Amino acid sequence: DFYATFQRAAKRDMQIDTHGNRYLPIRMGDNTGIAPQKAQWAFCHAVYPGELFPKDDPLVVGNLAMLTACEKEGLIAGTGWLEDGIWNYFAGFYAHASLWQGDGEKAGRILYAFANHASPLLAWREEQNQQGQPEASCGDMPHNWGSAEYIRLVYHMLILERGNELHLFEGMPAKWAQPGCVTKVKDVLTDFGPISFEFRVSKDGKKGTLKLTPPRRTVPSKIVLHLDRWSSEKGTIDLPTKGASSTTVAIVKE
Repeated sequence: DFYATFQRAAKRDMQIDTHGNRYLPIRMGDNTGIAPQKAQWAFCHAVYPGELFPKDDPLVVGNLAMLTACEKEGLIAGTGWLEDGIWNYFAGFYAHASLWQGDGEKAGRILYAFANHASPLLAWREEQNQQGQPEASCGDMPHNWGSAEYIRLVYHMLILERGNELHLFEGMPAKWAQPGCVTKVKDVLTDFGPISFEFRVSKDGKKGTLKLTPPRRTVPSKIVLHLDRWSSEKGTIDLPTKGASSTTVAIVKE
């Protein structure tokens, strides 16, 4: 009943941005003079971790398209309190929403843009101006929520719970599967219990081997390995849900 009430209100309040994207503003009522992207953190949180919408819900598709149209320097400009500034760790919210919608490639691109806005000491300002703009107040520095969001995003690009299933490498960038690369996690907590794995690419870059120790506390219904972008394969494969296993995947076609 609550969701039906929300849908009626959303249908009433939907707007169209200057790029033709149909989106739902955050504030109910009069939004005259308020940028479409303003405060869209709330929408992103509803997508993930809220999981309130079906994957292809037109509201989600429209709002993400609207946000994409507001990208500057790879992140969203004007969603925070600086009129045309960049709220750095909104990148985490935006990337998570994209990842949950199945766009792991976009999540990886946002991660790199997020990293490129860190200070030389690998911390983030709360907000900052775009390059070439006059300096303005930046909010907290360092803003440790930004650091937490960065770690959280890397984690979920590699390990993502989808209901009773555990999905691996859904946002794995191709750059992480270059010759000799190793991606490793040890006893990282999931909804099913700790997981450990090591993914090692051969020195010639032709194959990668994933050694997996799955969670034991609660056995997932599936453990799904995503292959797009980083391997020469497409789609997914199912991995063993019990006991240690080793899986080799071709990265470069012979």
